[in-house]
Amino acid sequence: MKPGGYLVDHEQLSRRFRKKFIAGMKRLHRRGELKFGFLPIVREYDVFVDWLTNLPED
Repeated sequence: MKPGGYLVDHEQLSRRFRKKFIAGMKRLHRRGELKFGFLPIVREYDVFVDWLTNLPED
């Protein structure tokens, strides 16, 4: 068991989740399955990816 009583390290789990979440968001954007009424600029894929990967990690 890891320190703190958890089965996995929370930082490692957080990094994996973020990576999978971002990949899923990119996939949905490419398919045109996301709606951005409040952020029309992110309709462009390159702008969206830049915005998504620069979100704060905390």
